Amino acid sequence: MKNVVYVVVTALLWVLLFQLNMFVFSHFKHNLYTTWVFLPAGLRLVSVLLVDGSAILGLFIGALISYELIGVSLSASLVLSLISAINPYIAIKLSKHLLKVDDMLSNLRSENLIFMSLISSLFNGITQNLYLISIGSDPHPTMGIIVMFIGDFLGCLIMLLLLAWTSKSIRKYISSSNE
Repeated sequence: MKNVVYVVVTALLWVLLFQLNMFVFSHFKHNLYTTWVFLPAGLRLVSVLLVDGSAILGLFIGALISYELIGVSLSASLVLSLISAINPYIAIKLSKHLLKVDDMLSNLRSENLIFMSLISSLFNGITQNLYLISIGSDPHPTMGIIVMFIGDFLGCLIMLLLLAWTSKSIRKYISSSNE
């Protein structure tokens, strides 16, 4: 039951962040598939770190709903959603292995999060754009990879900063309540 909750919450957060991203960063759009800032990329990172494999299905469902909402064909939505869900899992697992970060994240440092964000953004930027190139949806493939990489990386950084700020604010509130 706990895993179902993780999947549903992850999917809902993806759709909400995707819609927020489309609203706030609409002027930073490169094409239908890429934007210079992409907040859901941060959700990919955080959800995989926190709920591991359960995040994959939530990310897939959230991305599938979001692509459908913006009019992407079902076949492209399925492939792009699958890429969007599996890439961060592989990137985080690889990063954790390379950085020797344990499964409880007890030795996770901010530098590790930045490295994981870079790897995840690179994986996603390359693989999604390879697919887009294969279906003829990106006439400027190099630019598409660069924009998606930067957008995902900035989205990760923004989300990590918001998470750190929220966490710090909650700890501060709890400590002041206990006094």
